[in-house]
Amino acid sequence: MIGTIEYMENGQQIKVIIDDYEAPEPMRITGWGFGDAEEGNPEIIEYRVFENGEEFEPMLSQRDKIENLIREFFEEQYYGI
Repeated sequence: MIGTIEYMENGQQIKVIIDDYEAPEPMRITGWGFGDAEEGNPEIIEYRVFENGEEFEPMLSQRDKIENLIREFFEEQYYGI
């Protein structure tokens, strides 16, 4: 666990435990630009969600909100934004 986020949604207490987060890295050009590039790394977000203390699988719309909250958490914690 590297962090937690708690918020209320529709009268329910939601707790998100962040297990892993790695920001995406863009492709890097390593030569003159004629196919000399290394692929970037995709974003990695691993978390568990609890509603009123019980773990549950969030719906897609909830996942988008949760993943945006996680990105904001790391921007604030590690980048000072």
